Amino acid sequence: MLLRRLMLAGSVIAASGCYTFQPAELDDLNPGTSVRLRLTPESAEQLQEVRMTEERLMDAAFVERRGNRLIFNTPVVAMEPGQGGRALNQVVALEPDGIRDIELKLLDRTRTTLALGAGLVAVGYFIAGQLQDGSGSESVPPGVIPESSRIRIPLLSLPY
Repeated sequence: MLLRRLMLAGSVIAASGCYTFQPAELDDLNPGTSVRLRLTPESAEQLQEVRMTEERLMDAAFVERRGNRLIFNTPVVAMEPGQGGRALNQVVALEPDGIRDIELKLLDRTRTTLALGAGLVAVGYFIAGQLQDGSGSESVPPGVIPESSRIRIPLLSLPY
């Protein structure tokens, strides 16, 4: 039970991401920069059919400037009957006045180190628990491995 809790905690830490978002200006954007945009209501409404969402926050990668328009590559989810969703990328063009806020997505080294450390501790704890053989006073015939000292590594058995 404790192992499952540790794995769940590690998953939450990893899923929370090791990134931070820093406010930025249009001039700070270079091709390939990962950003999070807050769109104006009008801009979000115009892109609703393309992005398949009404959300005003948009994660994207800056591609280039074309005249007075900014080109971004953003992930969208395409729903396929019988198969569920599939992640696709969509290129969208925005006017600068259609963007309310821009934030740069930056790697947070402290969070990354803490998440990696927590993961290593969980793996170490798991391995140590698997290597313990209980009391150590069991008498077994030579050549027979006691049940308590067998290492079990469950593969693909994580409960959701």
